[in-house]
Amino acid sequence: MKEHVKRLRAAREMRVTSPAGTDLAISLAGAACGGNWGYTTRPGTMTHWPGGLALAFPAAGSVNGTLVLAEGDVNLTFKRYLERPVTLRIENDYVTRIEGSGVDAELMRSYIAARGDREAYAVSHVGYGLNAKARWDSMALYDKRDFNGTPSCGRSRATSSTAPARTRWRAGTRSATSTCRCGSAP
Repeated sequence: MKEHVKRLRAAREMRVTSPAGTDLAISLAGAACGGNWGYTTRPGTMTHWPGGLALAFPAAGSVNGTLVLAEGDVNLTFKRYLERPVTLRIENDYVTRIEGSGVDAELMRSYIAARGDREAYAVSHVGYGLNAKARWDSMALYDKRDFNGTPSCGRSRATSSTAPARTRWRAGTRSATSTCRCGSAP
């Protein structure tokens, strides 16, 4: 974990691409970076079980490009696998367009729009999970009430994740009114 956090802190940019069409550029200049191990031993602490997470909270205006959530990726907000692709166009930290047909794109559009707040479209953080043995297919084995996922709106087949419409931590400069979390397939 420490090595991954060091990498994030030393990097000037994170670039996320995928065969599905994701091409996302994230400036890490001035980003708050951190992570957790996937377990905790002290009261009052938290973690992302079971795999750990390395992440960054980029400075304002740092996230730009296209994020494609492909068929089979996970929308953790609705606790379902995507049946059709959803494309998010992101400009200066904000999802400016949600493209796609079918229930997945419509759920995302209506859920975020219902907040009536531009900040609901803001990107919160970027990062990646560290459990190489994580099972993408395990969500199908549980009732929706029995789990919550770790990745926050992710894509690129376990390469990275990004979180549109997530409450913004970025040095207390922004707070949003909704949360949309998705995870990527391996």
